[in-house]
Amino acid sequence: MRLLNGHVSALLRMAARTRSFDSCTAASGSPTIAVVGFCAREMSTSTSTMTPSSPTTALDCTFASIGAVCRAGTKGATGKVCRTSRCRASAGSPGWCDESPGSCAEQALKEPPGGIPKLVECAPPIWAKSEEIAMNAPNVLLASKGHPFQREPFFQMFDAFQQGGDISAWTHVEQPAAQLFFQPENSREYDCIVDYSMPGVFGVGGPPDPPEALKDGYMRLTEEGKGLVMIHHNICSWPGWEEYAEIIGGRFFYNPGSLRGVDYPDSGYLLAANHTCQVVEAEANHPVVEGVDLEFELQDEIYLAPYHEDSLVPLVRSDFDFTYKNFFSPSLVVNDGRMYERGDWTHPPTPNLVVWAKNYRNSPIVYVQAGDVPTSYNNPNYRKLLSNAIKWVASDEAHAWARERNAAAVS
Repeated sequence: MRLLNGHVSALLRMAARTRSFDSCTAASGSPTIAVVGFCAREMSTSTSTMTPSSPTTALDCTFASIGAVCRAGTKGATGKVCRTSRCRASAGSPGWCDESPGSCAEQALKEPPGGIPKLVECAPPIWAKSEEIAMNAPNVLLASKGHPFQREPFFQMFDAFQQGGDISAWTHVEQPAAQLFFQPENSREYDCIVDYSMPGVFGVGGPPDPPEALKDGYMRLTEEGKGLVMIHHNICSWPGWEEYAEIIGGRFFYNPGSLRGVDYPDSGYLLAANHTCQVVEAEANHPVVEGVDLEFELQDEIYLAPYHEDSLVPLVRSDFDFTYKNFFSPSLVVNDGRMYERGDWTHPPTPNLVVWAKNYRNSPIVYVQAGDVPTSYNNPNYRKLLSNAIKWVASDEAHAWARERNAAAVS
Protein backbone atom coordinates (compact mmCIF):
# COMPACT_ATOMS: atom_id res chain seq x y z
CA MET A 1 0.00 0.00 0.00
CA ARG A 2 1.27 3.48 -0.80
CA LEU A 3 0.05 7.04 -0.48
CA LEU A 4 -0.59 9.41 -3.31
CA ASN A 5 1.22 12.11 -1.37
CA GLY A 6 3.96 11.19 1.06
CA HIS A 7 4.15 14.57 2.78
CA VAL A 8 3.05 15.03 6.37
CA SER A 9 0.30 17.44 5.29
CA ALA A 10 -1.25 14.70 3.20
CA LEU A 11 -0.96 12.25 6.09
CA LEU A 12 -2.76 14.70 8.30
CA ARG A 13 -5.56 15.10 5.78
CA MET A 14 -5.83 11.36 5.38
CA ALA A 15 -5.79 10.68 9.10
CA ALA A 16 -8.33 13.36 9.79
CA ARG A 17 -10.92 12.31 7.25
CA THR A 18 -10.99 8.54 7.21
CA ARG A 19 -12.40 6.42 9.95
CA SER A 20 -9.36 4.17 9.87
CA PHE A 21 -6.50 3.36 7.57
CA ASP A 22 -7.48 -0.30 7.32
CA SER A 23 -11.20 0.14 6.73
CA CYS A 24 -11.02 0.64 2.96
CA THR A 25 -11.81 -2.32 0.74
CA ALA A 26 -12.51 -2.45 -2.97
CA ALA A 27 -15.07 -4.89 -4.27
CA SER A 28 -12.88 -5.55 -7.25
CA GLY A 29 -10.36 -7.12 -4.89
CA SER A 30 -7.63 -4.60 -5.62
CA PRO A 31 -5.67 -2.88 -2.86
CA THR A 32 -6.99 0.45 -1.67
CA ILE A 33 -5.54 3.60 -0.21
CA ALA A 34 -7.17 6.19 2.01
CA VAL A 35 -6.69 9.71 0.70
CA VAL A 36 -8.40 12.96 1.68
CA GLY A 37 -11.40 11.34 3.23
CA PHE A 38 -12.28 8.45 0.97
CA CYS A 39 -10.99 5.15 -0.35
CA ALA A 40 -9.37 5.10 -3.76
CA ARG A 41 -8.05 2.13 -5.69
CA GLU A 42 -4.31 1.92 -5.58
CA MET A 43 -2.74 2.61 -8.97
CA SER A 44 -0.04 0.46 -10.48
CA THR A 45 2.57 1.88 -12.85
CA SER A 46 0.62 0.50 -15.79
CA THR A 47 -2.65 2.14 -14.77
CA SER A 48 -3.38 5.34 -16.62
CA THR A 49 -6.53 6.41 -14.80
CA MET A 50 -8.32 5.81 -11.52
CA THR A 51 -11.47 4.71 -13.31
CA PRO A 52 -12.96 1.61 -11.68
CA SER A 53 -12.95 -1.49 -13.87
CA SER A 54 -16.68 -1.13 -14.37
CA PRO A 55 -19.49 1.25 -13.32
CA THR A 56 -20.59 -1.26 -10.70
CA THR A 57 -17.23 -1.48 -8.92
CA ALA A 58 -17.87 -0.71 -5.25
CA LEU A 59 -15.59 1.17 -2.90
CA ASP A 60 -16.30 1.19 0.84
CA CYS A 61 -15.51 4.58 2.30
CA THR A 62 -15.74 5.91 5.81
CA PHE A 63 -16.29 9.59 6.45
CA ALA A 64 -15.46 9.79 10.14
CA SER A 65 -14.93 13.53 9.96
CA ILE A 66 -18.68 13.81 10.04
CA GLY A 67 -19.47 10.36 11.36
CA ALA A 68 -21.03 9.12 8.16
CA VAL A 69 -20.37 6.17 5.93
CA CYS A 70 -20.54 6.26 2.14
CA ARG A 71 -20.52 3.18 -0.04
CA ALA A 72 -20.10 3.73 -3.74
CA GLY A 73 -22.08 1.28 -5.82
CA THR A 74 -24.89 1.43 -8.34
CA LYS A 75 -28.08 3.30 -7.72
CA GLY A 76 -30.04 0.26 -8.65
CA ALA A 77 -28.47 -1.64 -5.78
CA THR A 78 -30.49 0.33 -3.25
CA GLY A 79 -32.86 2.63 -5.09
CA LYS A 80 -33.63 4.59 -1.96
CA VAL A 81 -32.17 6.99 0.56
CA CYS A 82 -30.08 5.21 3.12
CA ARG A 83 -30.53 5.23 6.86
CA THR A 84 -29.70 8.11 9.20
CA SER A 85 -26.05 9.15 9.13
CA ARG A 86 -25.50 6.90 6.13
CA CYS A 87 -25.33 7.73 2.46
CA ARG A 88 -24.71 5.90 -0.77
CA ALA A 89 -23.23 7.13 -3.99
CA SER A 90 -23.66 5.57 -7.37
CA ALA A 91 -20.57 5.24 -9.51
CA GLY A 92 -19.88 8.50 -11.30
CA SER A 93 -22.62 10.51 -9.58
CA PRO A 94 -23.16 12.36 -6.31
CA GLY A 95 -24.62 10.41 -3.42
CA TRP A 96 -27.74 10.89 -1.35
CA CYS A 97 -27.14 12.52 2.04
CA ASP A 98 -29.57 12.53 4.92
CA GLU A 99 -27.79 14.47 7.66
CA SER A 100 -25.39 17.27 6.78
CA PRO A 101 -24.54 19.09 3.57
CA GLY A 102 -21.52 17.49 1.99
CA SER A 103 -21.58 14.64 4.48
CA CYS A 104 -20.76 12.19 1.72
CA ALA A 105 -18.39 12.67 -1.17
CA GLU A 106 -17.31 10.52 -4.04
CA GLN A 107 -14.16 10.01 -6.05
CA ALA A 108 -14.23 11.64 -9.46
CA LEU A 109 -13.66 8.99 -12.13
CA LYS A 110 -10.89 9.87 -14.66
CA GLU A 111 -8.27 11.46 -12.46
CA PRO A 112 -4.66 11.45 -13.72
CA PRO A 113 -2.20 9.17 -11.95
CA GLY A 114 -0.37 10.80 -9.05
CA GLY A 115 -2.95 13.53 -8.66
CA ILE A 116 -5.24 14.13 -5.73
CA PRO A 117 -8.67 12.80 -6.78
CA LYS A 118 -11.46 15.32 -6.70
CA LEU A 119 -14.45 15.03 -4.42
CA VAL A 120 -18.01 15.44 -5.62
CA GLU A 121 -20.36 16.86 -3.01
CA CYS A 122 -23.53 15.01 -2.17
CA ALA A 123 -27.02 16.12 -2.94
CA PRO A 124 -28.65 18.51 -0.44
CA PRO A 125 -29.56 16.92 2.90
CA ILE A 126 -33.02 15.54 3.52
CA TRP A 127 -32.93 16.22 7.27
CA ALA A 128 -30.44 19.05 7.60
CA LYS A 129 -29.69 20.47 11.03
CA SER A 130 -29.92 24.12 11.84
CA GLU A 131 -26.76 26.16 11.36
CA GLU A 132 -27.07 27.33 14.96
CA ILE A 133 -26.74 23.80 16.33
CA ALA A 134 -23.83 23.04 14.02
CA MET A 135 -22.02 26.21 15.04
CA ASN A 136 -22.44 25.67 18.78
CA ALA A 137 -21.77 21.95 18.96
CA PRO A 138 -18.13 20.87 19.26
CA ASN A 139 -16.02 19.40 16.49
CA VAL A 140 -14.45 16.23 17.94
CA LEU A 141 -11.24 14.35 17.23
CA LEU A 142 -11.52 10.70 18.32
CA ALA A 143 -8.33 8.67 18.83
CA SER A 144 -8.23 4.88 19.17
CA LYS A 145 -6.10 1.73 18.81
CA GLY A 146 -4.10 -0.27 21.30
CA HIS A 147 -7.00 -2.11 22.93
CA PRO A 148 -9.69 -4.13 21.14
CA PHE A 149 -13.23 -2.78 20.99
CA GLN A 150 -16.38 -3.33 18.98
CA ARG A 151 -15.97 -0.67 16.37
CA GLU A 152 -19.39 -0.28 14.80
CA PRO A 153 -21.42 0.02 18.04
CA PHE A 154 -18.85 2.48 19.34
CA PHE A 155 -18.87 4.55 16.16
CA GLN A 156 -22.67 4.45 16.04
CA MET A 157 -22.67 6.20 19.41
CA PHE A 158 -20.78 9.11 17.86
CA ASP A 159 -23.11 9.04 14.87
CA ALA A 160 -25.96 9.44 17.36
CA PHE A 161 -24.19 12.33 19.09
CA GLN A 162 -23.94 14.13 15.78
CA GLN A 163 -27.48 13.30 14.76
CA GLY A 164 -28.75 14.67 18.07
CA GLY A 165 -26.79 17.90 17.75
CA ASP A 166 -24.43 17.16 20.68
CA ILE A 167 -21.44 17.40 18.33
CA SER A 168 -21.14 19.06 14.94
CA ALA A 169 -18.62 16.63 13.48
CA TRP A 170 -16.26 13.86 14.47
CA THR A 171 -13.00 12.63 13.04
CA HIS A 172 -11.40 9.30 13.87
CA VAL A 173 -7.66 8.66 13.76
CA GLU A 174 -5.73 5.64 15.01
CA GLN A 175 -2.39 5.34 16.76
CA PRO A 176 0.34 6.10 15.91
CA ALA A 177 -0.98 8.74 13.47
CA ALA A 178 -3.07 10.13 16.34
CA GLN A 179 0.11 11.43 17.93
CA LEU A 180 0.34 14.09 15.23
CA PHE A 181 -2.79 15.66 16.67
CA PHE A 182 -1.32 15.99 20.16
CA GLN A 183 0.83 18.71 18.63
CA PRO A 184 -1.42 21.76 19.12
CA GLU A 185 -0.70 23.22 15.70
CA ASN A 186 -2.30 20.15 14.09
CA SER A 187 -5.47 20.01 16.20
CA ARG A 188 -6.67 23.59 16.39
CA GLU A 189 -9.69 22.92 14.20
CA TYR A 190 -10.99 20.49 16.84
CA ASP A 191 -12.78 21.72 19.96
CA CYS A 192 -11.77 18.68 21.98
CA ILE A 193 -10.01 15.33 21.76
CA VAL A 194 -11.72 12.13 22.87
CA ASP A 195 -8.94 9.64 23.59
CA TYR A 196 -9.97 5.99 23.43
CA SER A 197 -6.50 4.77 22.51
CA MET A 198 -3.92 2.87 24.56
CA PRO A 199 -0.47 3.80 23.21
CA GLY A 200 2.77 2.60 24.74
CA VAL A 201 1.36 -0.82 25.64
CA PHE A 202 1.83 -4.08 23.69
CA GLY A 203 3.97 -2.26 21.13
CA VAL A 204 1.15 -0.06 19.84
CA GLY A 205 1.99 3.57 19.23
CA GLY A 206 5.57 3.31 20.43
CA PRO A 207 7.50 2.33 23.56
CA PRO A 208 6.11 2.77 27.09
CA ASP A 209 7.97 6.07 27.45
CA PRO A 210 6.98 8.31 24.52
CA PRO A 211 9.53 10.43 22.65
CA GLU A 212 10.35 13.88 23.98
CA ALA A 213 8.71 15.54 21.00
CA LEU A 214 5.38 13.95 21.89
CA LYS A 215 5.75 14.84 25.56
CA ASP A 216 6.41 18.41 24.49
CA GLY A 217 3.28 18.25 22.34
CA TYR A 218 1.16 17.24 25.33
CA MET A 219 2.63 20.07 27.39
CA ARG A 220 1.94 22.67 24.73
CA LEU A 221 -1.50 21.24 24.02
CA THR A 222 -2.54 21.44 27.66
CA GLU A 223 -0.93 24.85 28.11
CA GLU A 224 -3.14 26.08 25.29
CA GLY A 225 -6.08 24.44 27.04
CA LYS A 226 -7.38 21.76 24.66
CA GLY A 227 -10.32 19.93 26.22
CA LEU A 228 -9.77 16.19 26.70
CA VAL A 229 -12.18 13.33 27.33
CA MET A 230 -10.40 10.10 28.21
CA ILE A 231 -12.22 6.79 28.14
CA HIS A 232 -11.68 3.42 29.82
CA HIS A 233 -8.36 1.82 28.78
CA ASN A 234 -6.76 5.19 28.02
CA ILE A 235 -5.70 5.22 31.68
CA CYS A 236 -3.26 2.40 30.83
CA SER A 237 -1.41 4.54 28.28
CA TRP A 238 2.28 5.46 28.30
CA PRO A 239 3.18 3.39 31.39
CA GLY A 240 6.81 4.56 31.22
CA TRP A 241 5.83 8.23 31.50
CA GLU A 242 4.64 9.11 35.00
CA GLU A 243 3.41 12.54 33.98
CA TYR A 244 0.67 10.95 31.89
CA ALA A 245 -0.88 9.70 35.12
CA GLU A 246 -0.94 13.31 36.30
CA ILE A 247 -2.68 14.36 33.10
CA ILE A 248 -5.44 11.75 33.28
CA GLY A 249 -5.62 11.38 37.06
CA GLY A 250 -4.28 7.89 37.77
CA ARG A 251 -2.87 4.75 36.21
CA PHE A 252 -3.83 1.17 35.47
CA PHE A 253 -0.73 -1.05 35.70
CA TYR A 254 -0.47 -4.16 33.55
CA ASN A 255 2.71 -4.92 35.49
CA PRO A 256 3.93 -3.66 38.87
CA GLY A 257 5.12 -0.08 38.86
CA SER A 258 5.39 3.08 40.92
CA LEU A 259 3.45 6.31 41.07
CA ARG A 260 4.36 9.39 43.08
CA GLY A 261 7.06 7.40 44.83
CA VAL A 262 4.72 4.58 45.89
CA ASP A 263 5.23 1.05 44.59
CA TYR A 264 2.11 -0.72 43.32
CA PRO A 265 1.38 -4.25 42.17
CA ASP A 266 -0.28 -4.75 38.82
CA SER A 267 -3.80 -3.34 38.88
CA GLY A 268 -7.01 -5.40 38.97
CA TYR A 269 -9.64 -5.99 36.30
CA LEU A 270 -13.12 -7.47 36.31
CA LEU A 271 -14.99 -7.94 33.04
CA ALA A 272 -18.76 -7.52 32.70
CA ALA A 273 -19.21 -6.28 36.25
CA ASN A 274 -22.76 -5.36 37.18
CA HIS A 275 -22.73 -2.34 39.45
CA THR A 276 -24.73 0.74 40.37
CA CYS A 277 -23.27 4.11 39.47
CA GLN A 278 -24.16 7.00 41.75
CA VAL A 279 -23.80 10.69 40.93
CA VAL A 280 -21.82 12.40 43.71
CA GLU A 281 -24.36 14.50 45.59
CA ALA A 282 -22.07 17.51 46.01
CA GLU A 283 -21.54 17.63 42.23
CA ALA A 284 -25.09 16.87 41.13
CA ASN A 285 -25.28 20.22 39.32
CA HIS A 286 -22.07 19.71 37.37
CA PRO A 287 -22.67 19.96 33.58
CA VAL A 288 -21.15 16.50 32.99
CA VAL A 289 -23.89 14.79 35.03
CA GLU A 290 -26.75 17.06 33.92
CA GLY A 291 -29.70 14.91 32.90
CA VAL A 292 -28.05 11.71 34.15
CA ASP A 293 -30.02 9.57 36.59
CA LEU A 294 -28.71 9.95 40.12
CA GLU A 295 -28.37 6.16 40.18
CA PHE A 296 -28.09 3.91 37.16
CA GLU A 297 -26.93 0.40 36.37
CA LEU A 298 -23.99 -0.49 34.17
CA GLN A 299 -22.41 -3.73 33.04
CA ASP A 300 -18.84 -3.10 32.01
CA GLU A 301 -15.24 -3.80 32.91
CA ILE A 302 -14.08 -2.05 36.07
CA TYR A 303 -10.56 -1.41 37.36
CA LEU A 304 -8.80 -1.65 40.70
CA ALA A 305 -6.12 0.99 40.25
CA PRO A 306 -4.59 4.02 42.01
CA TYR A 307 -6.07 7.44 41.34
CA HIS A 308 -4.89 10.91 42.38
CA GLU A 309 -7.98 11.94 44.31
CA ASP A 310 -6.32 15.15 45.50
CA SER A 311 -6.48 16.56 41.98
CA LEU A 312 -9.89 15.21 40.94
CA VAL A 313 -13.46 16.45 41.13
CA PRO A 314 -15.44 13.24 41.79
CA LEU A 315 -18.57 13.08 39.64
CA VAL A 316 -19.75 9.46 39.71
CA ARG A 317 -18.92 6.66 42.15
CA SER A 318 -19.75 2.96 42.07
CA ASP A 319 -21.33 0.88 44.79
CA PHE A 320 -18.96 -1.98 43.92
CA ASP A 321 -16.50 -3.24 46.55
CA PHE A 322 -13.08 -2.24 45.17
CA THR A 323 -10.99 -4.82 47.00
CA TYR A 324 -8.61 -7.29 45.39
CA LYS A 325 -10.70 -10.41 46.11
CA ASN A 326 -13.26 -9.13 43.58
CA PHE A 327 -10.68 -8.59 40.81
CA PHE A 328 -8.07 -10.50 38.82
CA SER A 329 -4.42 -9.92 37.93
CA PRO A 330 -3.70 -8.51 34.43
CA SER A 331 -0.04 -9.47 34.76
CA LEU A 332 -1.01 -13.13 34.88
CA VAL A 333 -2.93 -12.64 31.64
CA VAL A 334 -0.33 -10.75 29.61
CA ASN A 335 2.69 -12.68 30.87
CA ASP A 336 1.33 -16.19 31.51
CA GLY A 337 -1.93 -16.33 29.58
CA ARG A 338 -3.84 -17.04 32.80
CA MET A 339 -7.22 -15.33 32.54
CA TYR A 340 -9.42 -14.77 35.59
CA GLU A 341 -6.71 -15.77 38.07
CA ARG A 342 -5.09 -14.15 41.09
CA GLY A 343 -2.41 -16.57 42.21
CA ASP A 344 -0.72 -14.82 45.14
CA TRP A 345 -1.62 -11.39 43.74
CA THR A 346 -3.05 -8.81 46.13
CA HIS A 347 -3.75 -5.11 45.83
CA PRO A 348 -4.65 -2.36 48.31
CA PRO A 349 -8.23 -1.03 48.17
CA THR A 350 -8.75 1.86 45.77
CA PRO A 351 -11.29 4.67 45.37
CA ASN A 352 -14.66 3.77 43.90
CA LEU A 353 -14.53 6.66 41.42
CA VAL A 354 -15.70 5.88 37.88
CA VAL A 355 -16.10 9.41 36.44
CA TRP A 356 -14.15 12.51 37.35
CA ALA A 357 -13.25 15.97 36.13
CA LYS A 358 -9.88 17.65 36.52
CA ASN A 359 -7.53 20.05 34.88
CA TYR A 360 -3.99 19.64 33.70
CA ARG A 361 -2.44 23.01 33.14
CA ASN A 362 -5.17 24.92 31.27
CA SER A 363 -6.98 21.89 29.84
CA PRO A 364 -10.32 20.75 31.25
CA ILE A 365 -10.35 16.95 31.39
CA VAL A 366 -12.96 14.27 32.06
CA TYR A 367 -12.17 10.60 32.56
CA VAL A 368 -14.93 7.99 32.18
CA GLN A 369 -13.92 4.51 33.34
CA ALA A 370 -16.70 2.58 31.61
CA GLY A 371 -16.48 2.01 27.86
CA ASP A 372 -15.30 -1.53 27.23
CA VAL A 373 -18.39 -3.00 25.58
CA PRO A 374 -21.67 -2.10 23.83
CA THR A 375 -23.66 -2.54 27.04
CA SER A 376 -22.21 0.85 27.92
CA TYR A 377 -22.19 2.34 24.40
CA ASN A 378 -25.95 1.71 24.21
CA ASN A 379 -26.79 2.73 27.77
CA PRO A 380 -28.70 6.05 27.76
CA ASN A 381 -27.02 7.30 30.94
CA TYR A 382 -23.57 6.43 29.63
CA ARG A 383 -24.28 8.22 26.37
CA LYS A 384 -25.54 11.23 28.27
CA LEU A 385 -22.42 11.28 30.45
CA LEU A 386 -20.11 11.04 27.49
CA SER A 387 -21.88 13.62 25.34
CA ASN A 388 -22.07 15.98 28.33
CA ALA A 389 -18.35 15.49 28.95
CA ILE A 390 -17.53 16.31 25.34
CA LYS A 391 -19.63 19.45 25.36
CA TRP A 392 -18.31 20.57 28.73
CA VAL A 393 -14.57 20.24 28.01
CA ALA A 394 -15.15 22.19 24.80
CA SER A 395 -17.05 24.98 26.55
CA ASP A 396 -15.87 28.44 27.58
CA GLU A 397 -17.03 27.63 31.11
CA ALA A 398 -14.74 24.60 31.39
CA HIS A 399 -11.77 26.47 29.94
CA ALA A 400 -12.22 29.32 32.41
CA TRP A 401 -12.49 26.79 35.25
CA ALA A 402 -9.30 25.02 34.18
CA ARG A 403 -7.37 28.27 33.83
CA GLU A 404 -8.48 29.38 37.29
CA ARG A 405 -7.43 26.08 38.86
CA ASN A 406 -4.11 26.16 37.05
CA ALA A 407 -3.42 29.73 38.10
CA ALA A 408 -4.16 28.84 41.74
CA ALA A 409 -1.85 25.82 41.55
CA VAL A 410 1.13 27.72 40.15
CA SER A 411 0.75 30.87 42.27
